[in-house]
Amino acid sequence: SLGAALLLEVASMPTYRHTLTAVVADSGFSSYRRIARDALSSSWLLLPLQYPLSWLVTARHNPEDAVRHFAPLPLLVAHSPDDTLVPYAHGVRIYDAAQTEKCFLKTSGPHNAALGPRSPNGVQYREAIVEFFAVAARSSGAAFDCPAPTFDQPADQ
Repeated sequence: SLGAALLLEVASMPTYRHTLTAVVADSGFSSYRRIARDALSSSWLLLPLQYPLSWLVTARHNPEDAVRHFAPLPLLVAHSPDDTLVPYAHGVRIYDAAQTEKCFLKTSGPHNAALGPRSPNGVQYREAIVEFFAVAARSSGAAFDCPAPTFDQPADQ
């Protein structure tokens, strides 16, 4: 999640954006403040403080803002509705904010477990990511369709 946030920020910088073929962000959060509020809301004791305390977290370098500057870099957002650490809605927000060719890979399983060796669909997910990179490399910045059937539009959950 933090790795995806940092990757999206760095990849949005013109210095690096033009050296990349495509970017994959797995289980990323859309905003530092939003994830802080989500974490604070998980405890009834901290629930009343979630908004005031979240303002102590910086609003700079948010992944949701970074992906608005991705064009022409293709983006794949992978997220699981089963993720209890970073809610699925964060992945959907990143996908919706991206101003570039983009695909969404709806995975299954807990946080960061979809691509692991013990994941029942891990091989399928890894193959889908390799196919995404292949399609992105062949497109060379032109419009492309996400490889089917693994990819689709995210559905809010």
